[in-house]
Amino acid sequence: FQTLMDALSAERSVTDSDQIPVLKPIPLEEFEQICRPSASLINQALSGELILPEFGSFCQDVRRLYSRCKSIKEGETSKHIKQLERQAPDLWGVSICTVDGQRFSVGNHATPFSMQSLRDVLIYTLAITECGQEEVHSHVGKEPAGDVPDSLVLD
Repeated sequence: FQTLMDALSAERSVTDSDQIPVLKPIPLEEFEQICRPSASLINQALSGELILPEFGSFCQDVRRLYSRCKSIKEGETSKHIKQLERQAPDLWGVSICTVDGQRFSVGNHATPFSMQSLRDVLIYTLAITECGQEEVHSHVGKEPAGDVPDSLVLD
């Protein structure tokens, strides 16, 4: 979607004799070429069939939850993972991108952070999606083991 927006805004603004910005028209063929890679998203948006049709309302709910959770100061940063131990505990951010490209961010979302154990959640979710719960759970348990990450354990 960002590529579409960049293409639509690239060199489209000029100023008239009074220095007022004026948008240059886009020829139909060029407009079609610019929009073609995002045709599915545009169609979904125009027909009200986005994954979250009420995305603005959804974002307001997320912002409210973010505000309520930001004040929670319980817990502490991990001591057994050095990258997490060095993280500032007061940083808090949320970023959401739906599968159809709707995006929302709030808080310290632009601050780099260490993914560490978050990768486990992503891999688990992908495995469930690709293989189904029954197949995945025939290989891995459903409860956390409580072991230190990357520890060697023999059964």
